Amino acid sequence: MNNTLNRTLHPLKKGKAQGLTAMNKKNHSTFIDLDGFIKALLAIGIATLPFYFEKQASYEIFLVYLLMVTLVSRIRYRTLLLSAGSYCIIVLIPYLFGILMNISLYYLTKNEAFIIHQGSQEVFSRLFRLFIIWYASILYFHTTPIETVLGLLDKLLFPFKLIKLPVQDYLKVVMCIVMELKGTGEKLKTGFVEQGRSVIGGSRRNLKSKLNGISQIIVSSLVDSFQKLDELERMVEKVSAQDLFEYELKMTRHEGIAALSITLLILTLYIIEKGNGLLI
Repeated sequence: MNNTLNRTLHPLKKGKAQGLTAMNKKNHSTFIDLDGFIKALLAIGIATLPFYFEKQASYEIFLVYLLMVTLVSRIRYRTLLLSAGSYCIIVLIPYLFGILMNISLYYLTKNEAFIIHQGSQEVFSRLFRLFIIWYASILYFHTTPIETVLGLLDKLLFPFKLIKLPVQDYLKVVMCIVMELKGTGEKLKTGFVEQGRSVIGGSRRNLKSKLNGISQIIVSSLVDSFQKLDELERMVEKVSAQDLFEYELKMTRHEGIAALSITLLILTLYIIEKGNGLLI
């Protein structure tokens, strides 16, 4: 365990987590390296604009802009598919299931408490807004290195430092956990599969024996997790916040183009919604 800790901390002794940085650069090498704060403002703007839409033209122009942002970000299609699937599982299916249950209970009981006071347009608008919030967060966090996100949070949460809250200590814990998960995720997955095969056994074993085997795997994983907590605690104590994350505001041509694009989009949508039909 100590060898693992030393290997993890070795790049940090040089002043920066070079191993983690290289991993992030590999993941984000195809994305225009926008400033983290400017990109966050862009994501917030994209996530909040649909709440002000009333006309169809606003939706159409917004979707065209969102498509352009997606193409520029060059995010992997696999990531988009996984995001869409997770949205369907976590948001869409439970929401539609709740509506279906309300309709069924109303027809069975004739209780007005189960009446849905929402039209199809309102339901669509609500789901669309939730999807855009989800999508904007996916675009941001999948195209921004974790050290940039934490460094930005460290700057934004500066007022809490004035009242002696250990903001950097909390962020250090988060960063160390991310480093540990990235470094051992595949190893734990492989070990879990191999252990599961050896404990659970073939199809001839009865259900009770398989459940006992699964419980042994879970207990073993919990014990290993507690051991990792001790390792993470030592890691947090040995490194400084500057070695783990940092952020400095930068303004280049790319940041200027991004700010100009979202500004023009907001002005265009405002004219459509409030401009007495100047563009429609």
